[in-house]
Amino acid sequence: MGRKTSARRMDGWRTDGFWGGLVALAVAGLCAVTGASLSLEHKLYDAAIRTSSPAPLADVVIVGIDDASLATLGPWPWSRDIHARLVDRLSAAGAQTVVYTPPLTQPQNDRGLGYVRKIRETLAAAPEGTALTAELGRVVGEAEAVLDGDARLAASIQRAGNVLLASYYEIGGAAAPLPSYVRRSTLPDPGAAGTPMQSAQHPIPSLGAVAAGVGHLYAEADLDGRVRQVPLLLRYDRVGVPSLALLAAQHSLHLGLGDIRVVDAPAGLRLGGLNVATNAGAVLRPRWQVAGDGAGTFPILSAASVLDGTVAGSLQGKIVLVGEMAEKLGAPAAQLGEHAAYPVEVLAQTLS
Repeated sequence: MGRKTSARRMDGWRTDGFWGGLVALAVAGLCAVTGASLSLEHKLYDAAIRTSSPAPLADVVIVGIDDASLATLGPWPWSRDIHARLVDRLSAAGAQTVVYTPPLTQPQNDRGLGYVRKIRETLAAAPEGTALTAELGRVVGEAEAVLDGDARLAASIQRAGNVLLASYYEIGGAAAPLPSYVRRSTLPDPGAAGTPMQSAQHPIPSLGAVAAGVGHLYAEADLDGRVRQVPLLLRYDRVGVPSLALLAAQHSLHLGLGDIRVVDAPAGLRLGGLNVATNAGAVLRPRWQVAGDGAGTFPILSAASVLDGTVAGSLQGKIVLVGEMAEKLGAPAAQLGEHAAYPVEVLAQTLS
């Protein structure tokens, strides 16, 4: 579904043209090696970004769950039925890859569903052969389908076949084994080439099992609130957990997980035929693209406008990132240059 994103259009993931051309970053690295001030390194990096930001990747579109969407569709959290409709719309509009970042870590079913299932069990134990029993069974089945929002969203994700979901990792907390539906999106143990994590929350099994992949959305800001680096691999439960940006690039390039490899010298990742420059821990310093007025640079569509069908034509063949962008749901999480950014915007910048 959608057109293939060429290696040329994923140019932002190459090593050439940026790292080699920014003398300021080389100076910043020298400062770090020689023990000079980390603050100076940050300032040099920020200056390099301001003077050399390339154009954003044209294939990336953000669908924001914004204040207008909440006003139109109701308060958060939305029912899973709304999420299912949004996935259906994105699929029908021809999105190539959908990265769905809102937390889907808890079941969300109507409270009446439990009673409907008890009625179904009672009917199943009743003698067969009466028209009333058959009719009641049909009605109960319809009610169960309507009330089971998780099942409806799972069906939409499975039909689309191109939806990536987010897991949320923390440095602290209680460790637990990765579920099988998350583990199938992981890489072999990366050793030092992976930021270690202690705990995680994952999509519920019925959703994670039908997703095209499950990746992490972890990014940590520096003390000044600015994000300057993003780990492309986390180390958890003796495997490497790819970032959603890495999985989205892999999916849009029609590559398999086996096409992602850790490279030692020079440090980085190999994504098919592309070299992704990182440090030895698979941490990327993205090329933040910020407009001169401090605004973000990627197209942002309201989820409400996607659901009403007014922007369908602009999503054909795109990598669509869906995320929360409403002040009612929380302030932006980080600074990208002078722009206050939500996590989905950090994801867009990392992918680009």
